[in-house]
Amino acid sequence: MPYSKLTVVLDIDGTLVCDPSEGKEGFDEIVKRLGEEFAKEHLVPVQDYVFPLYIGVPQMLRALWQHKTRIVLFSSGTQERNKLLVPALLRHVFGQEAGKAQEAIAVYSRHHCIDTYRMPREKDDQLQPDISILFHGYLKKDLRVVHSDPQCLRDTVLMDDDTSYMLKGQEKNFLYAHSGRSGLASRDRVVLEKGEEPKELDDARSHFYHAFRDYGILHRAVGLMKQETGLHLDDALYRIQVEQEHTTFDKKFYYPSKNRYALYEEGLQALRHIDPRLDFLRP
Repeated sequence: MPYSKLTVVLDIDGTLVCDPSEGKEGFDEIVKRLGEEFAKEHLVPVQDYVFPLYIGVPQMLRALWQHKTRIVLFSSGTQERNKLLVPALLRHVFGQEAGKAQEAIAVYSRHHCIDTYRMPREKDDQLQPDISILFHGYLKKDLRVVHSDPQCLRDTVLMDDDTSYMLKGQEKNFLYAHSGRSGLASRDRVVLEKGEEPKELDDARSHFYHAFRDYGILHRAVGLMKQETGLHLDDALYRIQVEQEHTTFDKKFYYPSKNRYALYEEGLQALRHIDPRLDFLRP
């Protein structure tokens, strides 16, 4: 099955978890805004903080694990922070299988990024992608840290909410997670009415449910790979995120399907084989 041939590299902050809240007051505030059911499934306590998982993230991680996909976590957070957060996150998501997951899932941190800050301008320009004026970050997540084999790299994806971490030459390996680092929105800003199927989600909803879209795009890419022998993940992602949008990588490119409801719905339906109860929050 194509999923087992893939490596999915996941950013943590803004992709898997939202900004943390402090202690019991932070926990109670999230319960007040989003409800006890959300809190039970999506809040990860780490020392004096609680880290909210975006809705659908536990199911997405369990789906990748079930499909025997190689999962890698690559965060620009410090190694010390990640050593605290990642085990708690894996225990929350995988329960009794957390030990196996922790052994299998590699974790890369800030010191694994390429730091371009002190590089000469000419060298920095060689590492910055050309496709957006928004690429301004000085840290880069080079996927060759994960795979040195160019053929394996073609079936590797970096799922990240911050495009500035993309390295030039790895644009096709990027799956844009349309999210944000701010606190979780109130329930009335993210709820969908029963039967509501908008053409596009507004930013508050697309941020909150972005794991649905991420998995929807990945699911669609795997479908293309099943249909076409020899198609690699990087080209499949390029077709879905760029070619099928009738656009190309250029300075104005910024993932035109980021609010497209159909992709969120596709991911949701695919994740329901992990959790049939999974849904958008409803009134």
